[in-house]
Amino acid sequence: MSIRNRPTARGKSTWLRGYSYVPSMHAFRGPNGRLVARSTILDKLSDSIAQRETTILRHAEALANGQLSGNAYISLEHLLLKRQGLQEAALAAGGWDRLTPADRGRVGAMLQHDIYPALVRQAQDAAAGNLSPAQAVSRAHMMMGTERAMGLEIERAHQPPPKQGMVRIARRHLDAAAKNCQDCVDLAGQGWQPEADMPVPGTDSICDGNCRCRLETKEVPESEVDQWIGAQYG
Repeated sequence: MSIRNRPTARGKSTWLRGYSYVPSMHAFRGPNGRLVARSTILDKLSDSIAQRETTILRHAEALANGQLSGNAYISLEHLLLKRQGLQEAALAAGGWDRLTPADRGRVGAMLQHDIYPALVRQAQDAAAGNLSPAQAVSRAHMMMGTERAMGLEIERAHQPPPKQGMVRIARRHLDAAAKNCQDCVDLAGQGWQPEADMPVPGTDSICDGNCRCRLETKEVPESEVDQWIGAQYG
């Protein structure tokens, strides 16, 4: 499967080989010409992201082992992480057709201010002999985690407003298999909070892109909000 998945002006998809986007219907047609469920497209996006993660990690190990030069590493990983970030954004928004200029701007800013400097540091540390394969992989995981956090923020931005008379609240769930940082433990301990007051996993915590927490949201009647805030049940 091609890693590309962006519909062009003519409707042909340069990111999902064999698929074309139909603007008037806000839907994709598959290789057989039939309309494809949006869930299928999102599943393919998710699969593509997972497949690319393996390559990103392999390149990090190759850099640390001296099998890949610093310049080659930066060039290869920047391209892969750019595609990864765009697909994370598209997945979060519900499809390429739903990405806004603000979403694309968020991806660009992240690449410029977070990802590219991190790649340069990786290359510099490898050249100085200060980067083990384990460190390289850990940092690569953090970069991808930064992109996942960005996707969660985009997903939040694309949520419709709560129904009339309702308020959206959120709470943090820790990953039982992870070594959770104290910031995440504290956030989870807050229970339900107004959605805007609960940062998405990967932000506002010392574990940064290595965060493995999950965020749960729900809508409750405005008249009952005080009963929910701080609660762990529900």
